Amino acid sequence: MTEEVNESVQHMQQPKVAGSTWLTSFCGQDWPVVLCNASTTPEKFFGTRQRDDETPGILLGKHKYIWVATELVAEFDPCGDYELPKFDQPEILPHDDEATKSQKQRVKAFEQDAREFRDDKFWSNYVKMKSEARRIENERNRRHSERTGSSKKRKITREDDEIPFASEGKRRRDSSAFDSTGSGKQRNDSSSSPGSQQEQLPTPKQTPNKNRVGPETSNSRGFTNDSGSPNLSAGSGSEVGALRVWSPPKMSTDKVKVVIDRSKAGIIIPREALKQCDYLASLEKYHAVLGHHVIDLTADKQAVALNLTEKEFSRLEDYFYTNDIGPQLLPDKDYDSKDPFGELEEAQKSLFGESLALAFVPACKIRHEPLQALIRDKIRALDPLPPFTILVMATVFANLPAPETVTEYYLQDWMADHLAESYWVLARKYPEVLQRGLEEHDTLRRAVYSRLAVDGKMGKKGFDGEL
Repeated sequence: MTEEVNESVQHMQQPKVAGSTWLTSFCGQDWPVVLCNASTTPEKFFGTRQRDDETPGILLGKHKYIWVATELVAEFDPCGDYELPKFDQPEILPHDDEATKSQKQRVKAFEQDAREFRDDKFWSNYVKMKSEARRIENERNRRHSERTGSSKKRKITREDDEIPFASEGKRRRDSSAFDSTGSGKQRNDSSSSPGSQQEQLPTPKQTPNKNRVGPETSNSRGFTNDSGSPNLSAGSGSEVGALRVWSPPKMSTDKVKVVIDRSKAGIIIPREALKQCDYLASLEKYHAVLGHHVIDLTADKQAVALNLTEKEFSRLEDYFYTNDIGPQLLPDKDYDSKDPFGELEEAQKSLFGESLALAFVPACKIRHEPLQALIRDKIRALDPLPPFTILVMATVFANLPAPETVTEYYLQDWMADHLAESYWVLARKYPEVLQRGLEEHDTLRRAVYSRLAVDGKMGKKGFDGEL
């Protein structure tokens, strides 16, 4: 009798409200899902609701919107044994098939996403920002293909699509899954998840459409929006992704082609940009047969030793045309001003921090000191960054070569300071990621541990538990 009462009380303490995490059946397996309401669900997706017992949710791991039946959900136990597969490489690899990719996402859903117990507002913003990041990356790849003349049609996968659909077996009926831009007609099956905020679950009532606001990146040369005016800054509140008119660059006397992989077409940049980078300038040659200037890095000892790739180099392409990268300064601001890029949400700052870290790696590999300094200033201006973003940036920095410039030493010290400051909250929430990141970077690991050893109070930033 006592056990029945305890179970009853436990269920009363875990209402099925927006922001709560539950288990749903997806593709015949249990998956954690966070329940949403009308304010955290894209209007187009919310308008596809067909039954009163359905509520929208975000499928963790895959980070997609799905419809769930609230009466069919089960409680999520963070300590439960869900018979998850083990992978030598838990990260999704390029050669992974769809089944392997899905199982890795399921493992991440249980072992990382669900254990954070984040609410629907966090995951809704996360999905929106990841969708925007994909859009920006796809646009960058498209521009690069047009510039190099190597554009090829390819099959769009669910992960590439701006509005992906998650297919699931028919357990009771069809249902849909969307990302943040979601709209669609197919429906697949799912259920739901538990929570924290006492908000009413959504009704079929429609909500006003709101413009999606995402991070604005620097204009590439030749880009304008549909009105012909330059892009607005990240904090302007304007919708990102306005129609742009752009002409791909062609080889001319003022351009140089950088060849990193002979199987690819190379990247065309202005010769004027070489004045800032002695390394690239020293390798520029005029190719009489081709009739234009070339920088051939395919056999260059430094590029080969540091494993410089065309994908890495392409992250700097906009900078070579604009002398800018990442979030844009507001006209009346400098890097020491408050909110120099405008008021950014945490997810926007995270996205910018990660993209700047990714750009810093090739900037170090080609020893481009002015670009390194610019990235340093923008990362400092974004601070404070969320602890997990610092951890992601640290894993990116694991690919850095040994520091040689003042900026390289500075940012590695900056990274060690920030990792040490938030060490215990990271060790508690993301132990495997933290361990892997430090194991891959000996210098950073020693720097972090030495800081913790010197100052016993360090490492407790954001940590509210007992050591």
